Amino acid sequence: MTDLPELIRRIESATGPDRALDEAVALALGWKHEVVAEGSAPTHVAKMWIPPEGRPRSFCPAFTGSVDVTMTVIPAI
Repeated sequence: MTDLPELIRRIESATGPDRALDEAVALALGWKHEVVAEGSAPTHVAKMWIPPEGRPRSFCPAFTGSVDVTMTVIPAI
């Protein structure tokens, strides 16, 4: 379970795009992910992202790539 108040605080205090925050937002919005490959380093993990509507993607959306997009996501979570 996601700590929603903490997630919203992280979104509001973000100073720019943040992939870890994008992933936390996706999970809070009902996305799921499956690890499809792992490299030798912890940062080398390939994931398949599955949105609530079920059409898998090879990437997580960049929710924090734009302030406008990020602020529209907050009411949804």
